[in-house]
Amino acid sequence: MIAAAHAACFTMATSLQLAGAGHEDGKLETTCKVTLEKDGDGFAATRSDLSLHARVAGIERAEFEKLAHTAKEGCPISKLLGCEITLTMDFEQA
Repeated sequence: MIAAAHAACFTMATSLQLAGAGHEDGKLETTCKVTLEKDGDGFAATRSDLSLHARVAGIERAEFEKLAHTAKEGCPISKLLGCEITLTMDFEQA
């Protein structure tokens, strides 16, 4: 459930970044894999791997990547997790 929440939150944050930059036409699909490791008597999230597939019109790859990384850093779930977060992107210009 944490992975699903992170993927959804990051997708919404990326959409907000894109809209703020004037790019509202596109499709974003994010998956997430959260790694849990033993921590004392319980477990801790030690890593969250986001994988984004995007098809967005009218934006260059470099600008898209910048906006997606800003979204990753500003996403409330990213901040809440406090662990290593990676982002891989598959970008298509529509």
